[in-house]
Amino acid sequence: MSLYPWRKYGVVVLSGLLFACSASKTPAPVASVDGNDRVASGGIPVRGKTLSGSTYTVQKGDTLYSIAFSAGSNVPALASLNGIEAPYNIYPGQKLRLHVFDSQSSGAASGGAVMVGEPIARPTTSTATAVASTSTPSAGQTTQWVEKKTIAPTPAKEYSDKTAQNNNTAVMSGDWRWPAEGKIVEGFSTAEQGNKGVDISGKKGQPIYAARDGKVVYAGSALRGYGKLIILKHDEDYLSAYAHNDQLRVTEGQSVKKGMVIADMGSTDAPDVRLHFEVRYKGKSVNPMSYLPKR
Repeated sequence: MSLYPWRKYGVVVLSGLLFACSASKTPAPVASVDGNDRVASGGIPVRGKTLSGSTYTVQKGDTLYSIAFSAGSNVPALASLNGIEAPYNIYPGQKLRLHVFDSQSSGAASGGAVMVGEPIARPTTSTATAVASTSTPSAGQTTQWVEKKTIAPTPAKEYSDKTAQNNNTAVMSGDWRWPAEGKIVEGFSTAEQGNKGVDISGKKGQPIYAARDGKVVYAGSALRGYGKLIILKHDEDYLSAYAHNDQLRVTEGQSVKKGMVIADMGSTDAPDVRLHFEVRYKGKSVNPMSYLPKR
């Protein structure tokens, strides 16, 4: 018999306490970005492009809008690439192409790909070629030289906040409203893994409003990092997204008016109660503050 029986049981008790403490910790929420589960500093899920391959197999609950949203693309280009006509019906198991290859682009020459909806960059060349006259110069004549220039097409401009403002100033002048009351706790960022919208804090269950007239093109929770998400289509150029909701109050295909309650604020896929709000112009994330009225 051991002279110090308390040592044996003391170790067991201590081990049990350590195990209990470690088991009580709640894991931080995660989001899938390019196949990796990550969280930003402060436990905020990293949101961004979740589809980085050249193809994607449609899953149950997907819509062409949710796929384009996740790939940072736009629906017309994605539909055209895959031969899908309006109303853009897709089915589980269907394989979609996400990239377009152009043999004349510098990317294709090196085996690269161009994302759907992005302009194809073509090399610009301007060369002066001296071409001698085919006839043999006679005495007293000089050889003719002809300047020959080859100019490649000007590449399309990338969509940006400035492009959106130039193309649709009417939209900027009051068609939008704030989607929720509350303080902005995270602003828009142009960094690669930066916030692609604005995050507004609030109380669980408070109303989320449609920021503009539109149609619900997605209502679900298939996009990791966004929780219960609603995507509204406002016209051929603009979409808006409302993430981390507690309850969804609208269904896909439903038309909504600006100011209509579309969801209850929540914390799905978020560390606290908040609304993550995005505006997309032709598939590209733009700063919502450029559209929302001052308050």
